[in-house]
Amino acid sequence: MINIFSHNLLEHYIAVLKRANTASHFRWALERISNIVAVLSTSNLPFADEVDKSTELGQDFSNRSKDLIVFAVSPSGLVLSNEFSKILPKAKLGYVSYDKDPNGSLIETLCVLPKNLKDNFAFVVDFDLSDGQAICNSIARLEIEEVNDIAVVTIFASAEGIEKIRSEYPNVSLNTCYLIDEDEDNHLVINFYEMFNRY
Repeated sequence: MINIFSHNLLEHYIAVLKRANTASHFRWALERISNIVAVLSTSNLPFADEVDKSTELGQDFSNRSKDLIVFAVSPSGLVLSNEFSKILPKAKLGYVSYDKDPNGSLIETLCVLPKNLKDNFAFVVDFDLSDGQAICNSIARLEIEEVNDIAVVTIFASAEGIEKIRSEYPNVSLNTCYLIDEDEDNHLVINFYEMFNRY
């Protein structure tokens, strides 16, 4: 399942992101986009069956039968991960990073995962879904830990990346807010990553 989020504020902040010529403007827009995307991505999460009577604060995601995991592709997914942790403060956090070998294949260089992940629910988050390889590797890494319910969340997504996820992991839902037009927007993504490195 693919969810392409539509919201007037998302359109506004993406336009700001496209025009950003300083790291501060880029950071400001990216954090706001990430917050909205995090909120929209969690809109279908079930609440706990019972109200937490010890706090009487109402229904709580943290008392669900499954723990929530936010697994970020580092460093580009860390902003999204941070916004998820603000609205899901009891979620378990994990990180993975990759480098490319001389042949262009991805090599895992760092992986930090919480314990006891079996049968839980995970968000895999990254800035963009370009060729889809980093996301697919991250999903495979979670499956090793027997995580059986996974959703991908990105800000940008390409047709190539979407197709790779759909072909290799058809049961994984994909959430994004901007589809990259290869002819028009590839240079924008390159510029975004140059700005991201200054983030």
